[in-house]
Amino acid sequence: MASLVQAPRVLPARAMVSSFAIANFQGDIRFNTSAWHISNPAVTLIYQREYENRGLFLPLETTYNHVTGEVTAAITGLGEFILAEPD
Repeated sequence: MASLVQAPRVLPARAMVSSFAIANFQGDIRFNTSAWHISNPAVTLIYQREYENRGLFLPLETTYNHVTGEVTAAITGLGEFILAEPD
């Protein structure tokens, strides 16, 4: 019998990072837990998809820094980002 996997609870906000004529990009994306109303940052993940409003969101390796109050993920491209936590 296959076990059911629960979908994460997506927070009601998103960020779109876009630009023109950038061939390569590498950096970190950071979300402030207070500004983004992240109630459980230790288990919150950042998800990314390449195009706005289409495609599959993929989870990024996400860390939480309790000193700065930020959840962070390394990114190598632009796109649409959402935050989600286990349901």
